[in-house]
Amino acid sequence: MEFEAFLAANGRPLRLAAGEHVFRQGDQNRSFYLVREGLLKAYYSSADGKESVKSFIQPGGFIGSLTAAYEGQVCSFSLVCLEPTDLL
Repeated sequence: MEFEAFLAANGRPLRLAAGEHVFRQGDQNRSFYLVREGLLKAYYSSADGKESVKSFIQPGGFIGSLTAAYEGQVCSFSLVCLEPTDLL
């Protein structure tokens, strides 16, 4: 089964507003997300508060913290919505 088909069959929709975080660096979040609509920014925060952009995720993209999902650790980056966003 393809990953997108798996998400469609087993996932749940999530609607977030611009400025809302899906998760933050240090959170425990074992989910993966398919972006159906919107724009997200994945970024790292340093101890001194500086931000470093990891990537931008557009519709059709998949995102999640592999270290949190597979290794049971905390998320290594933050994920914020830059515009109203629909995820699955």
